[in-house]
Amino acid sequence: MRLLDSAIALAMITAYLFCASTAYVHGYFNTLSLDSDVLDRNFHQVLYHGMILNLTYLFLLPLFFFVYNNIKKQSAQFSSKAAKNNFGLAKKIVKCQQFLKVRPINRNLIIQSYQKKEKHSRIVFLIFIVFIISMYSFESSGKNSASEKLDNIKNNKFNSIRFNLSTPRNQYALLFCGSRNCVAYDTKNNENFYFQQKDFRYKKHSENKLIK
Repeated sequence: MRLLDSAIALAMITAYLFCASTAYVHGYFNTLSLDSDVLDRNFHQVLYHGMILNLTYLFLLPLFFFVYNNIKKQSAQFSSKAAKNNFGLAKKIVKCQQFLKVRPINRNLIIQSYQKKEKHSRIVFLIFIVFIISMYSFESSGKNSASEKLDNIKNNKFNSIRFNLSTPRNQYALLFCGSRNCVAYDTKNNENFYFQQKDFRYKKHSENKLIK
């Protein structure tokens, strides 16, 4: 059963990372009017990008569970001692325990079964809400990244590419690269230019300053 639970958890994490990266890129592509069919990405690229987007959450989640479990443990120990000395204080502690989902001892098995189902329903609903909010957040981040890139292009602060020595410098601003194809913005003709990942020169904005 544990192996099955691990497989389900791994599948859910993989799906989440895939959706996170897809939502981000979707917002990015829509803002820049890019074609996702031409700029396809492989599965490993999508998962790695999704992991990069969630690095902060991956570090904070174990810390949250560690703090939460310690609070529950300390609350249970403190309440058992306080209940012997002060009944009014014990009632307040029980309310805090109910809020933190700390189970008291000797519950009826039938009631406990229904409460367990209710708890699972709440968890599923909470996961769904967090998923929707996070997908919206990632898509908004993609749009903001694309808008920032457009502003940089207008201010002539972009990473440029050249296909040969006759190509004018700082004419093509690199926008995105998929697994096989890339796209650049032609600042001279105001259009997106798609090309294969071969035979081109790439310079960062910091390097462009040196060749002006």
